[in-house]
Amino acid sequence: MICVYCLAPDTSVVNSRPHKKHPHVWRRRRCHACHRTFTSYEEAAPNHLWVMPGSQCLLPVQPRSSTMPQAQPAPAAQQSPRRPKGAQEFSLGTLTVSINQAFTHCASNHGSTSYNLARTAVQQLARRAAQAQQYTISTADIAHTTHQILKRYDPVAALQYGARHGMVTSLRRRGRPSTTATSGGN
Repeated sequence: MICVYCLAPDTSVVNSRPHKKHPHVWRRRRCHACHRTFTSYEEAAPNHLWVMPGSQCLLPVQPRSSTMPQAQPAPAAQQSPRRPKGAQEFSLGTLTVSINQAFTHCASNHGSTSYNLARTAVQQLARRAAQAQQYTISTADIAHTTHQILKRYDPVAALQYGARHGMVTSLRRRGRPSTTATSGGN
């Protein structure tokens, strides 16, 4: 890794510890050129996940329809040979923007919150994909997982996300339920 201070290419790891709850590693690094110490957090990139646009649900979740915007495919020279035909590379940025658009009801900027929620969704998708030995995921899987995470974090944002992605199609009317008897009584 390069030094964040002098951009020298030679650094060494002085101390390293895996996180107990999250899949990343904390590392203390020292630069050989300027002898300064800095900290890095390293985690696996989600480039092993492929998105199959318009596909049915492939992971063990309940199928839902989705119209989530698709990520642009990477240039052919950078694509992995494991890439299934018709699949696109997963984009954390696209998911982050999609989640951020669900927070229009708040006045504050939710950029970092959206990024962290997207990372949570990617971790859940990657864990389920690894358990199922299936690294091609559908847009419905992404939308359903993200919607479930948003429901726990902010129900209003989850409602907006669900409506934007075709998961919420009707809203219940407010007020008292009908008092009309439907069963044959007296």
